[in-house]
Amino acid sequence: VSVEAAHGGRGCAHNTGDANDGRSCNTEECPVDCEGEWSEWSAQCSESCGTGHHTHTWVISTPSAYGGVECEFESGDTQDRDCNTHECPIDCDGDW
Repeated sequence: VSVEAAHGGRGCAHNTGDANDGRSCNTEECPVDCEGEWSEWSAQCSESCGTGHHTHTWVISTPSAYGGVECEFESGDTQDRDCNTHECPIDCDGDW
């Protein structure tokens, strides 16, 4: 109650100092948005020549909860990028 009734005005249903009449409020969990990031690219290329791949993996550090925003990727998803795209050497083979 912020203003008491006076001069014949209608009184409030609650008395000054009553909080919320014992009713719970804000009982729902707050939404938690997913947080994650890509790991570092693998240091080793899968092939020494002829196009290999580096790989990195999506790692979720905080999963979404209570209606929060989902991550764009699933934990464990991988991406590849090409490496060592040069042609492999071909040794001469033959006899005189």
